[in-house]
Amino acid sequence: MALSAAGAAATFASDWFELTETAVAPALVWWTLTGPTGALAAWYTVADFHDGLPPPSEPYGWIYAPGTYQNKPQRPGNYVFWLAHDLDTTNLPDGTYTLVVTASDTRHNVGTASLPITLANGTG
Repeated sequence: MALSAAGAAATFASDWFELTETAVAPALVWWTLTGPTGALAAWYTVADFHDGLPPPSEPYGWIYAPGTYQNKPQRPGNYVFWLAHDLDTTNLPDGTYTLVVTASDTRHNVGTASLPITLANGTG
């Protein structure tokens, strides 16, 4: 799993939890932002495929960010999920925070990654 602060997206290669030939996208992806005093907000669910694929009414581009492609024979997939579309950080003090993203598969294998980010809103 790789995190990118640019565009608030998380990337999952199809082997993100070290599976081999049957690797697929995570079934569940969620995130939170932590600061010096711990979690600043609840965990936000990005995608939950435990009950199947998202409904057709939910646009593909709303869940998957550019760079996403499905796994195929002889080619692992690359899944890039949007974590947030409209994240307003102006109510948070300037400083260093940690973006924590966790993902799991249908068998509850879990992977977590974190990325330090700096907020500079001019709010002190």
